[in-house]
Amino acid sequence: MYYDIAVPPQVALEEWLQFARDESLVKSLGAVRFEAVTTDRSQLAIQAEDGALAIDAVVQRFRERLKRRGLV
Repeated sequence: MYYDIAVPPQVALEEWLQFARDESLVKSLGAVRFEAVTTDRSQLAIQAEDGALAIDAVVQRFRERLKRRGLV
């Protein structure tokens, strides 16, 4: 699954790692990677494991976290 994220890949990855530590649900997701789309946008790719639920909800919480932290 792919999601557009409105921050550069390095910032997104750093924030995701912190988010993953804070959110126990994130542990149920599979491999995660960020790729540059433009200089200030990235694409989040999630390879969900069988049974991973609510990926869209997790990504939405991640986007909300970026907004609260003033990164978006």
